[in-house]
This record gives sequence, C-alpha cells and structure tokens, in this order.
Amino acid sequence: MIDFSIIFIDDNFNEMSTLVQTMSVEFPHADVSHVFNDPEKGVEYVLGNLDKPMVVFVDWNYKGTTKKGLSVLRSIREKTSLLYVIMMSANQIVQNNIKNSDIIEMMNAENFYFYDSSNDDADAVALVKIVLRKMESKFDCVLEQWLIRHPEDKNKVVIRQNGFNYTWDDVLREVRMQTEFGMDFERKANQSTIYRYKCSE
Repeated sequence: MIDFSIIFIDDNFNEMSTLVQTMSVEFPHADVSHVFNDPEKGVEYVLGNLDKPMVVFVDWNYKGTTKKGLSVLRSIREKTSLLYVIMMSANQIVQNNIKNSDIIEMMNAENFYFYDSSNDDADAVALVKIVLRKMESKFDCVLEQWLIRHPEDKNKVVIRQNGFNYTWDDVLREVRMQTEFGMDFERKANQSTIYRYKCSE
C-alpha cells in the first residue's frame, strides 16, 4: 500500500471536519494532518513537498479573497502535472458563475477531478481510491515502493550526467519535480521496458 498525504486547501475546514475525519478512517496509512484555510499557504506547502505522493482537495471559492480554486490549480500545474487535484464545491457549476474557458481549462487539466461536496463523503472516498489505483502503476510510485522494499539501493548511483552523480533517491525526486532530467529519465525507462518485452517475444 502506498503511503501518501491528503491535503485540504479549504477556508471552512479544520482537522476535525467530517471529510478530513472520513479520509483518516478510510485511508489509515495516509497523512491527513495538513489542512490549510489560506490558499497561499496551502500552495506553498504543496509546492515545497512535490517529492512526496499527494492528493490535494481544493475548494472552489475562498472567503475574503478573489482567489479561486482554479488559480490554486494553475499554481500547482506551473510546477507539475503529476499531482492529483480534486476540486470541491457544494454549488452546481452554473451557480458558481464559472466561465466556459475556466471549465475547459479544468477539464483539460491532467490528473484532475471534481467533487460535489454537497454529496456524501463516499463520493470523495471513491475518487481517492481511483487515484490510488493510478498511483500504483505510475513510474514514480513504483520506484518509491521499490526503494521502500530495498532501502540499500536508495543511495546507489544510477547515472552520471553533466558532472552530477544521480542516486535512485535523486531520480525519484527529479521525476516528481518534473525537471528536464526527471522527465527524460522516465521516458527512457519506459522505452527500455517496452524494448525488453519486445525482445522477450
């Protein structure tokens, strides 16, 4: 089972909120302790921890600010498309006065989901379970699970490039941060896997 964090960026939430408590019961291996009322602080935390697997619940509206959930999504997507984001709203989309261009942007965002928070928490649980199934087959999560089972490999040098020695731990971080090196390594690793299967036919 993957160890991961569920982050909440919602000005109406705290650690005792029903959805937070539901997630702690349904996913006992998950860290649900990070609840942010301030979207700026929430984004700061998320962007500072991109080397960790996370699911981020984001509210659509925030009181006392013009900031919307879409701007939080944009801030995250500027750094990575790997992170799973679940937008929350208790109102129907038409009631939120969301522009068509904003709806299109959200629908086209990678690893993005929408949760109607007026519905039962079970819907949110179901979305997180979908995310977990996807995580289990993603390169970064597969690599992380390997390193958990084989901690002796974490600091082994995998590749030397541009005068830098990259360990497996470095590779995992670079992939999650979606640096040029990380994306190139993942692409080549996937190509190598396909090649090995092809050669074994």
